[in-house]
Amino acid sequence: MWPYFQPNPIFVSQAHLDRLLEMAELAEDRGLDVCVTLLNGFLSGYRFIPYFVENETFFESEQNDRVIEWFFRAAADAVSAQPNILGFDLGNELNCAWSTLDTDAADRWMDRWLTLAETLHPQGVHVNGVDHRPWFWRETFSSKALATRQS
Repeated sequence: MWPYFQPNPIFVSQAHLDRLLEMAELAEDRGLDVCVTLLNGFLSGYRFIPYFVENETFFESEQNDRVIEWFFRAAADAVSAQPNILGFDLGNELNCAWSTLDTDAADRWMDRWLTLAETLHPQGVHVNGVDHRPWFWRETFSSKALATRQS
């Protein structure tokens, strides 16, 4: 969960990054591939949102962008050399943790972070795992961007 890896905006937990690498190595030993979910802001009906994240402007906040980029780079540095890392999922059902009616802003956000994931782990397959809502309603990410932008 994101807040465990980055409990405040100026710290990324090396202990958690080490555990992530260990988990990837254990998975490799068992013949399993791993897709690393980075911004896990929602899971089983509970929101795991770091206290320092600006909720109202999540998709357009420069403050959020700085801390997210630091975390993405740290996580990629920790595991990208592992041969069983398939790629990165931006977050589990991000649209459940942070939503907006401005799909253009959210699509730009998604493009930015998928581009960074592709840069950090070029051989990976990177996705933005959402629930059903953006596919049926004009909310957060556009269905067009979800269908065409992800690898």
